[in-house]
Amino acid sequence: MSFLNSLKQRIGFNYKTLFWLYLIVTIGATIPKIILGKYNNYLIFVDSFDLLRHHQNPYLLHPDLYYDLYRYSPSFAILAAPFSFMPVSVGVLIWNIINSAALFYALKYVFKNDERKGSLILLSILPELVTSIQNIQINALVTAVMLFSYACFIYKKEAWAAVLCMLNLFIKIYGFAAAALFFMAKRKPAFISASALSFIGFMALPLIFISIPELAALYKSEFSSIAAYSVPFSFMGILRSWFGLQFNDLIIQVPALLIVCAPILPGMFKSEEIKLKLQGLLICSVLTFLCAFNQMAESATYIVAVTGAVIWFFNAPSSKVNTGLFIFLIIFCEFAPTDLIPRFIRQEFFEPYKIKALPVVLIWFKIQWDSWKIIMDNGTAGVNQKENLVSI
Repeated sequence: MSFLNSLKQRIGFNYKTLFWLYLIVTIGATIPKIILGKYNNYLIFVDSFDLLRHHQNPYLLHPDLYYDLYRYSPSFAILAAPFSFMPVSVGVLIWNIINSAALFYALKYVFKNDERKGSLILLSILPELVTSIQNIQINALVTAVMLFSYACFIYKKEAWAAVLCMLNLFIKIYGFAAAALFFMAKRKPAFISASALSFIGFMALPLIFISIPELAALYKSEFSSIAAYSVPFSFMGILRSWFGLQFNDLIIQVPALLIVCAPILPGMFKSEEIKLKLQGLLICSVLTFLCAFNQMAESATYIVAVTGAVIWFFNAPSSKVNTGLFIFLIIFCEFAPTDLIPRFIRQEFFEPYKIKALPVVLIWFKIQWDSWKIIMDNGTAGVNQKENLVSI
């Protein structure tokens, strides 16, 4: 009996049970952070609105408000505005609940025709979600919006897909990557027109409070801040820490991006059944790519990649290789930053050698293999034909 079938028989969770589990875990992981006052990321998000509306640059250091720098769009500061009117403790809790609930409902929507599979995925990503929650991050929401975008493409709601892609663009730039599915969408004009209108709307949103020259200066500051930021939790970090290599990240990122996009062109001319499978693999490829090859990916960003990797696994054919990669992901990525791994192992092995990124990189390569196998075999291999990501 396959690992997947065995797991399906043993697990008794459903969406209703998992909703309450997600809520309890989110509250339980957030309250200690509120008590200890460890919610700096939340302050960065929320205080950016007050800075912007008072004509100050949120991209500069503001040690009186928070440490570190704001690296999101000026429009995101407006979207975070409602939280600036809440007590911090209440706002932090609601922030985390929104992130968890968004990811829960996104996966429930994508897998609305397969509750058992959706439940398995939700349960499998929960440890990584906790890491994101404990850092009071926005990455779970970004992941959720990408999944909703994917579902809109699949259900032929291209205009909504465009709005969601643009929303992500103005939250975190990399979230726009789900727009790659556009090339295999049927109603491309609807996506293009909705994208143009949404882009203008989101870009101009801060003009409610500031002038056009001020807004232009803020966008310039945003791009400068992003360009200057780099953390090692990526394939590039692995190459540097393992082999001592020094190089420009683009040397790795550009070929990897081309590899992600390569199946799109042949996929456009395949049957609807094959196209559906390729779209499912493409969203998994994009989600894993966004951490594996992102110089800005931190440990708390990996909810994006883990979600893509887990979706891939529960839709891939059962094999020892796939099962091994899944177990590797759970142990060396999801559990890597937790107390389940002894501290000395984390400090002397996992952290300096960027082990958290390794399972995601390997799964990303396997997704590319599966994609091309489907193309070359005309859809007879690579993804279980009876269990597509979305059953229409």
